[in-house]
Amino acid sequence: MIITLFGLFFLILCAIIGYSLGLYRILALLIAFLLSSLLAKPFSLLFVIIIQSTNKVPLALISITSQLFTGLVIFIILNSFFKRTLTSNEIGREQLNLPKISLFQNYFGAIIGCIWGGFFLVCAMTALHLSANIHDTLLYRTTQLDNTSSSKVSEILGTIKEQIEESVLGDLVIQLDPVDDKVQQIFEDLSKIATTPHLHQNFKNHPAASRLAGIPVILELSQDPVIQYQIQNSQFYDLLDNPKILALVNNDEFYYELKHIDTGVILQEVINNEYYY
Repeated sequence: MIITLFGLFFLILCAIIGYSLGLYRILALLIAFLLSSLLAKPFSLLFVIIIQSTNKVPLALISITSQLFTGLVIFIILNSFFKRTLTSNEIGREQLNLPKISLFQNYFGAIIGCIWGGFFLVCAMTALHLSANIHDTLLYRTTQLDNTSSSKVSEILGTIKEQIEESVLGDLVIQLDPVDDKVQQIFEDLSKIATTPHLHQNFKNHPAASRLAGIPVILELSQDPVIQYQIQNSQFYDLLDNPKILALVNNDEFYYELKHIDTGVILQEVINNEYYY
């Protein structure tokens, strides 16, 4: 109920902003957003070195971070250009004793503003729902932390997730969230296999696992004591900052094999002892 009321208030606020800005300014913002999204990737190489020099972003996330930063810069530049152009047009209308923004622009600006606000609202709710699912599956269930801070975070995220699912947009958010029940089950099965010696042996004996293990980069990772230590101690930042993990992310052979593997089925076969020798 709280999420629904907040969403309604946000949409009304976006409609008011759209009404005050007018149709052309709202469309200009939308065009700037779309163009910055399209141009972010090809121009992101300009900022890779800068972001990497800060030593604040893990190696595996530098590419996506540079794209986000580039998109933001392009958006600011385009928005400034459109704003200056529209301001000149509004000054010209005032000199003709006309209102800066016509009623046509006001009303349609409110409509477009409301639609755009709804888009961002769904994105924000999906991001929060996704964060709760990731915390639940990857951090909480795999590490089984019992400390007070972890429990508090889990409680807060769980409450937010529950309220989102009970809201008017709950069904849509659940459909958009990539971490569904199947993905959660995969993480649970992985956790069970990783912490059970005979299941771990089953996994190693599975033909699909054997094919993946034959890839040089996977073989190197499996024999790396540093990576094993980071996984066991949930040092996720250090893992993402590891050059060998970056090599895995950029390995085409690894992705090709993954496309032909049903992870959920394999893990169930391993747990059911179908490949225990």
